[in-house]
Amino acid sequence: MAIYVLQVITGKELEARKMLNLLELESIEKIIFPRREMIQRKKGKRYKKIQPLFPGYLFLETEDLTDALIHDAGRCPNVIHFLPDNRRIKAISEDDERLLRPLLRDDGLTPLINIKFNENDRVIILEGPLKGQEGLILKVDRRRRRLRVKLSLYETGHLIDFGYRDLGVSK
Repeated sequence: MAIYVLQVITGKELEARKMLNLLELESIEKIIFPRREMIQRKKGKRYKKIQPLFPGYLFLETEDLTDALIHDAGRCPNVIHFLPDNRRIKAISEDDERLLRPLLRDDGLTPLINIKFNENDRVIILEGPLKGQEGLILKVDRRRRRLRVKLSLYETGHLIDFGYRDLGVSK
């Protein structure tokens, strides 16, 4: 199964996914709109909020990308084009897929990541899609409870914030 990326109008991802599902294109296995659970502070209180992981992008999992599929997807409202562009559409690379696969779950929702800090203040990811990927973390914002991670997609780096749940300090 190959994963292709479809660029859509930012903020209209759910509508575009709904329209693609209505087309009932048999060659598409899944249409994934990845989202993440974040903690936001407002007036001193913390709230959970769901935000897009890659705003303006849908991920299509398909065995074969046919001309009919490309044409039908392009006619949907809010759809811009396939990546890198419609003339030379490519599936994401195996390395990118290996990193992104845990984030592209069936429901598309990445929950808060459970972490601990060791005695040297280094992050240890206990549970979540980034488990074992501590080297990708660029920055930790303890006040806002966010991890900044650099993920690549089509050889372009994307800085993405993930919400985390601090489970204390490990000895």
